Amino acid sequence: MVRDEEDIIELFVRHTLSHVDKLHVAIHQSMDSTPGILGLLQEEGLPLTVRALPDKAFRQGATLTALARQAFDAGADVVFVIDADEFLRAPPREALEKRLDTLPNEGVGASPWQIYVPLPTDNQTDPNVLTRITHRPFEERKLLGKVVLTKSFARDEALFLLEGAHWAYQMQNGEYAPKTLNVMLDIQLAHFPVRSIGQAVAKVLQRRWQRRIAWVDEPISKLVAAGFQSMVDRMTEIVLGRGTLTPQELSWFAYEYNSDYQAGDVVPVNTYEHLLVHDPVSAKPLVQRYADQRSDPLASLYRWLDDVI
Repeated sequence: MVRDEEDIIELFVRHTLSHVDKLHVAIHQSMDSTPGILGLLQEEGLPLTVRALPDKAFRQGATLTALARQAFDAGADVVFVIDADEFLRAPPREALEKRLDTLPNEGVGASPWQIYVPLPTDNQTDPNVLTRITHRPFEERKLLGKVVLTKSFARDEALFLLEGAHWAYQMQNGEYAPKTLNVMLDIQLAHFPVRSIGQAVAKVLQRRWQRRIAWVDEPISKLVAAGFQSMVDRMTEIVLGRGTLTPQELSWFAYEYNSDYQAGDVVPVNTYEHLLVHDPVSAKPLVQRYADQRSDPLASLYRWLDDVI
């Protein structure tokens, strides 16, 4: 499920299709060139299905559940539920298939995140995210990732996904009960949640406004109502207070991305270089034919806001 991902969508498609047979993509309220780039990739003959979602509400859980079932109906044995800013880091295809075969028949797998951190010293003129942002923490602050679904998900209509797709759920006595995850440390996801100041500012503001306008994921909304806050909320506070982020704040945001926000958290002076390892996702740059199709992320945000209000 993608929205305004023009800076990364082509790389995501090409990289992911080097590991899987087919991609199923849903576009939700995109206001940049993401739909056009996906169309061009389809014209190249890549095994990619794309559909636009007409609903203004952010129904990520229901959409991802439907996409996963669509993939199984089309013949998939295993489905990776990932976003456009997540890149599979997996063994070669034969070894990958053997590893996936070890998942329990009724189990749900999980690929943990490796969160990549943009640094002020990165080459800001490089349009290729994978060659520009090449550092990640030596060790993740918290183990979190995305589900890997087996055919048991297709067989059991009671299973479903929620926002984020970090777990698969079923209802038990009126409660959301997550299935036990089989974490695969040898199949990871390089995650690029923040890639530039403009993209990060647009990301946090759109998340805030989307949840106020039309947001229906009940369990997550209950957490928010109970006072749960993440680092995205801290970044939102900074953006609302000052209108932008500094390069140091961008690095901090990425490094602490899946941490809980504690009241009083302040941005440290350093940018965490001493806690990072240089670990490029790809040994050689991927083909990037449509890097010139870029726009201002804030302009896309304003078009989206104008459309929904």
